[in-house]
Order: sequence, then structure tokens, then C-alpha cells
Amino acid sequence: MDSLTTTVSQQGDTLSSIGTRTTSLENSLRSTNDTVSKKADTTAVTQLQGTVKQQGNDIAAANSALTKLSSDLATTNGEREQKSDASAMNTCRTRSRSRAKHSVRRGIL
Repeated sequence: MDSLTTTVSQQGDTLSSIGTRTTSLENSLRSTNDTVSKKADTTAVTQLQGTVKQQGNDIAAANSALTKLSSDLATTNGEREQKSDASAMNTCRTRSRSRAKHSVRRGIL
């Protein structure tokens, strides 16, 4: 009987040890699952990379458009200044000719 009691007691200890290890493994697995669930999956990362790449392309295109616009504006301003100078010269010539004609008519010249 003592032998049977000892065997049962040892088996109880073994089962208790197995239960403790099983509980520990379950807790570790739960912790791992929680961590994994917080990680981004490959599809989400790939989609995000695509979005970021497209935004980079959009920014580059907008930058190119702004650079061209700035260049066009500088060209337009230069042309406007040249036309303003030419217009001022024409106005000055017209006034000078008009004054000269009046002076000739009056006999001043």
C-alpha cells in the first residue's frame, strides 16, 4: 500500500508540475498573441509604402510645377519691364514730337 501511495503521490506531483508548465505556456502564448496582434501585417505595410511613394511623386510634381511657374513669372516680369520701357520711350517721343510741332507752328524753332 505504501508503494501505491508513493506512486500516486509522485503522479500527483508530476500532474501538478505539468499543470504549472501548461499555465506558463498558455500565458506566454497569450502574451505573444497580444504582441503579434499589435504588429502591422504585410498588406498594410505594402499599402502604406505605396501611399507614401505616391505622395512623394505628387510632391515632386508640385515642386516642378512651382519651379516652372516661378520661371514663367520671371520671364513675364522681364517682358513687362521691357514693354514698359518701350512704352515710356514711345510716349516720350510722341510728346517730344508734339512739342516740336507746336514750337515750329509758333515759330520758336
